[in-house]
Amino acid sequence: MAEKQTHISESSAENSGYSLSRLDIILGLICAIFFIDTVAPIAAMGVSAISWMVIIGVVFFFPGCLVVAEQGAAYPENGGLYAWIKRAYGTLWGARIAWMYWCGNALWISSAMTVIVNVFCQLFAIEIGLVGKAALNIILVWAITALALRPMRNSTFIINFASSVKILMALGLILSGVIWLYRGHAPANTFSWEVIRPTYGQAMIFIPALIYNFLGFETMSAAAASMRNPKKDIPIASLSNVILVIGLNIIAVSGVLLIIPSDKVDIIGGIISCFRLGFGDGIIGTLIVYIIGLLYLAALCSQSLMWMLATCRMAQATAQAHELPAALAKSHPRHDSPAGALIAGAVITTIMTIVSTALSGSAEEMFWSIFSSTTILLLIPYFVNFQAFLKLRKYDTTTHRPYIFPAPNWVVTALMRLAQIILFLTAFFLIWVPGQPFKAANAGFIAIGVMLTLGVGEFFIRRSLKQAQTPSPSLPLPSPVNNKD
Repeated sequence: MAEKQTHISESSAENSGYSLSRLDIILGLICAIFFIDTVAPIAAMGVSAISWMVIIGVVFFFPGCLVVAEQGAAYPENGGLYAWIKRAYGTLWGARIAWMYWCGNALWISSAMTVIVNVFCQLFAIEIGLVGKAALNIILVWAITALALRPMRNSTFIINFASSVKILMALGLILSGVIWLYRGHAPANTFSWEVIRPTYGQAMIFIPALIYNFLGFETMSAAAASMRNPKKDIPIASLSNVILVIGLNIIAVSGVLLIIPSDKVDIIGGIISCFRLGFGDGIIGTLIVYIIGLLYLAALCSQSLMWMLATCRMAQATAQAHELPAALAKSHPRHDSPAGALIAGAVITTIMTIVSTALSGSAEEMFWSIFSSTTILLLIPYFVNFQAFLKLRKYDTTTHRPYIFPAPNWVVTALMRLAQIILFLTAFFLIWVPGQPFKAANAGFIAIGVMLTLGVGEFFIRRSLKQAQTPSPSLPLPSPVNNKD
């Protein structure tokens, strides 16, 4: 997944050697933020997922877009959250963020491979046990890693391809629902205000998947620095981004819920099941399902490849600055790809797959355990960045800000605190939802995975900084009292 945390659009521009067009930026945002593979978990929330998407979009996603828009316009350097947090809190915190991005993505790749392997097996009706699927996961990880080691001259094309397939998938899901109704079936779920309105309960289990689906809004910063009129264009671009992502999610989720009852949605295989039921088992319908399924698999692989490259490039740059282990700084001798970070990441993914397989009873449990660990790691940088945003806004008064969050300071602060509360509750719900059975094994796996990842990272970061002996301070503050910020 995750993940969803670096400047894919920015990195693509650097690799392709030309400026991104407006279409490239829009498609890059779709690739970064609209994850079609999380549509099924969101649909499992039920029809109330629609209202939850709108609420989270308004109180979390849109303010988050405006925050990174201000940061991206004021500090248009590469690195996104890593660069902004490092500017506010110094090298140590910057290195921590880079570690969480890279290591979190390496863990997320394992859950992404779980989805790909299970979709492949479902599409071609292949029966494989959990151990066999784990073996295929590992083979696929190393195959994509080998591809990532090659020169990536067409990264923008791959991003645009993946984004186009995601849009096609969303439209295809709602089309499946319409065909399902046209063939005389009743909607599998009731679409009424009583059902759509947000409710607490079973939906809370899947709220983290919804929050996760809205992460990645820092990719807006890739566009912010290049806009001619940031004060006017950024709010429009941010609002357009929110409407686009929420709209695609609502369209896709609605398509699934027209065909499959929410309590019957398979969080891994729900998409293919929806297409099969919608288009039917005739020759044409089967052919359409196979074509869409293959495009879906290609998009998932492309998405994994691009996130793998983006996070590994960040880890490589951080290691070259002597903030992460030197092994991550190594480049491929011929292709200049981040070989050290890619290979180390593949090793972590392999270990995660083996451990999660040993502790899980099903592919769905394996996916959810890895997803939960990864998501918690990827929530932390956003939590810290909201704090860094407030600090830089308060103390860095000399930097010109082409765009400023359009609200009074007290409103901005209140929105940041609300966003941090949402992130904290999301992490909490990943471990346990009050009112639901507490699964000690899953909670232990998640907690140990997160703490172990952070602990190992802290060890390597401090050792790297000690060896380099080049720590940089955070933004100077007017008085010692303000260091509490």
